Amino acid sequence: MSRETTRQLAIMFTDLVGYSSMMSADERNAISQLEDYRALLCPIIESHGGTVIEFAGDSIFARFNTATGAVDAGIEIQRALQRYNHQHNRQLRARIGVHYGRVLEKDDHIYGDDINIAARLEPLGDPRGICISEAVYIELDASLQQNCVAYGRPLLKNIGDNLQVYHLFPDPVDNRKRLQLRLRRIGHYLGDHPAVSAPLLIAVLSFSIYLLVPVFFKPTAAAHYVELGEISNLSPEEMPEYYTIGIADEIRTRLKNIPNLYLSKPEDEVGADLILTSSIEKMADQVRISYQITRREDGVQIGGASIDGRLENMLTLQSELALKVATELAGEFDLKLVQKDSVKQHVDPEAYQYYLQAREYAKRPDDKQTLATSVSLYRKAILADNGFAAAYAGLCDSYWGMYLLERHAELVEQAEQACLEAEALNADLAEVQVALGAIYNGRGKWQESISAYNKAIQIEPRNLRAFVGLADVYTHINKPKVAEQTYKRALGLQPGNWEAWTKYGSYQVETGQFDKAEKSFRKVVELIPDSVNAYSNLGAALLYLGDFKQAAKVFSKQAELQPSADIISNAATMYYYDGDFERSARMYKMAIEQAPQQCLYWSNLGDALHQLPNREVEALDADEWALDFCDRELEINPENHEVLLIKGKLLARSGRIGEALDVVKAYNLLNSKYHLDKLDLALVFLRSGDMGAVKNTLEQAVQQGYPRVLILAEPEFAPVRNEPWFKALVNEGGSNN
Repeated sequence: MSRETTRQLAIMFTDLVGYSSMMSADERNAISQLEDYRALLCPIIESHGGTVIEFAGDSIFARFNTATGAVDAGIEIQRALQRYNHQHNRQLRARIGVHYGRVLEKDDHIYGDDINIAARLEPLGDPRGICISEAVYIELDASLQQNCVAYGRPLLKNIGDNLQVYHLFPDPVDNRKRLQLRLRRIGHYLGDHPAVSAPLLIAVLSFSIYLLVPVFFKPTAAAHYVELGEISNLSPEEMPEYYTIGIADEIRTRLKNIPNLYLSKPEDEVGADLILTSSIEKMADQVRISYQITRREDGVQIGGASIDGRLENMLTLQSELALKVATELAGEFDLKLVQKDSVKQHVDPEAYQYYLQAREYAKRPDDKQTLATSVSLYRKAILADNGFAAAYAGLCDSYWGMYLLERHAELVEQAEQACLEAEALNADLAEVQVALGAIYNGRGKWQESISAYNKAIQIEPRNLRAFVGLADVYTHINKPKVAEQTYKRALGLQPGNWEAWTKYGSYQVETGQFDKAEKSFRKVVELIPDSVNAYSNLGAALLYLGDFKQAAKVFSKQAELQPSADIISNAATMYYYDGDFERSARMYKMAIEQAPQQCLYWSNLGDALHQLPNREVEALDADEWALDFCDRELEINPENHEVLLIKGKLLARSGRIGEALDVVKAYNLLNSKYHLDKLDLALVFLRSGDMGAVKNTLEQAVQQGYPRVLILAEPEFAPVRNEPWFKALVNEGGSNN
């Protein structure tokens, strides 16, 4: 029986401007551009909580639960199209219409006049913004309402009431744009009311031509890119390196105030027209900071300046320098500089120095010592200035990093408390929202995490960490297509960023793309050859591919760099799969010495001990410790699918079959589709004696991409190893995968 419900939804229609002309000129090229258009828009729509309902030619019909979600998606679409056009020398433009109202939902379809209203708004849209109804307008906060231009109450075909309509733009609206839209509205009015006198029509058209002629000959405002190159410390023995971070931060902050200007890094490979470099130099009791702007095509310097002053006035000096940079670049591209006070001008200088030192450590791959030093420095910054929001955000980040290494529950509370302090001080700092997104992601609060990351992207449209974090959330909630596209967007922003490649590689492992993961992790090793984690991830990918010899070399290199708990555990797992259980158990004990509250390590130790003769008492003791620490981790995140299955395996092995199957039910409620879970799930069934479920689960694992080589290497499958179905499943004598 069909079910009908009525609910409030935001409806979006988009249209590719000029698509009919493209088809007439070059059909193959038009179809190619349409595919690019859809590939760009659909992930953005889904990343803001939207659902694409259908495609109709070059139009996209989508729904959102909230008006703000639809508007945020529309703004990001317009900005993404600008970046795409700049990078690919194309002119893809979209008209977007959004309305918020009640719709009838029946059998996964939606109906109602409010859908028709959104469809009628789309043709009225300006290709630089979004056409919205008043119902959407009243849902916006004040900052977005300031970017709106009232468009009157145009006649909408087959819509009874004339609705108030607005044009919303991603950036502040200047007077010229407002006049253009008003004249365009008059044109619509004349079309809707043909009885208007001819003299008025002529007068309006004359003024329109006078005002708009320059626009016809000037392309739509494009995104301009400037590459932030090296910031040189010319006095390294007298000036700490962290001062260069402060200069870069201040420049980035200032350049955010220029609409349509984007800052890239050399590794982004954007090919920006201009390159901005800077330097700092100590001269007796003075400091000099300078910048140079150079054209990429011919290497000619077209701008630059220097500022001298005392070191204790560094905050003021770098703020003045950043303002000079912003003013010169705005003039170069004929863009408007929106004047805003720099946040750091109000920060205590001593606090700022501690903050910069902490930032220097935060750039390094995480380990205990690095994170502990970061925490200490951020706390000193806060002690010197307890209103320093960015320092609280950094402290939150560092505490969370420590939790990921040590798994102490109090670190989660400290991280979240620091994040909330940062948000209370300044919710418009992107790093605050990114830190909150990471916390919520780690605690299984998926919607809150998505919201925080999207807010960070709204504040800073090129915030790589926000995109990577958002992709990670979509991986956890089983939206692999959206996750894949979001990772690609992140790598499109910074192709040389090792963090993005690491996360992308991890995603590829989780989705069974092991050969691609190996390439991603080799890219990470190439970018940061001294990174412990880079070798760890590469070794794991090689393990899943069944290349044990190469994996052993990688893990050995990793151990040379740093014998941490994770690294030792990885090496122990290699020995476990290789059948050297004694050595595996010894190494798991070494890992536990460094991270004594990790339920995974205790569980793995039990696995190795259970394979050894005369070690049953010790093995059962390890199982009990593992259960205790699993319960502690599940208190923090009850939806941690990995820990749930570890607990299920442990309960089944101890003979508590009913409790183990209850854990399986809880796991199934999570609707996890990770193929990596299947092996643990099969082991729960194996220990419970349900061989039919073992067979079905392993078959599902292989279908979803789980490596046959690891199923074959798992010693606990000895009871079924000679079964015909198992031999067929692992394809003995065939491919390792």
